[in-house]
Amino acid sequence: MPKISKRLVDGIGAPSSATEAFVWDSELKGFGIRVMPSGVASYLLKYRNREGRQRKLALGRVGALTPDQARVMARQRLSEVARGDDPSAARKAVRTSITVAELCDLYLEDVAGRVKASTLAMDRSRVATHVKPLIGKRVV
Repeated sequence: MPKISKRLVDGIGAPSSATEAFVWDSELKGFGIRVMPSGVASYLLKYRNREGRQRKLALGRVGALTPDQARVMARQRLSEVARGDDPSAARKAVRTSITVAELCDLYLEDVAGRVKASTLAMDRSRVATHVKPLIGKRVV
């Protein structure tokens, strides 16, 4: 296990097998590079959360980050893990959060039958014309 450096990264090619390959760093435990069969490589961090479950967190693509930048990011994430946080779970929570458009749909379903038909029609029009196009994709 060598230290991940620019020279090592430049020498990495696509794995010969159909599965992903890993190159681990000798200096920072859990820090490495995942190389996909397509040749795409990403820096990653492998750690265990509070419950003891093993997690992998992608830090960024090789080429977009230098090995030193990725190592600094990995150290920051490991310090978060040491404090009891789970960066991978936090990322997943953001990705699965409800959007403004979904919240508007829930609102319109909930108020149907409880408000006047003209009010409901006006709310639907406002949501469809203004809210969804402008901020519908944002996370609540």
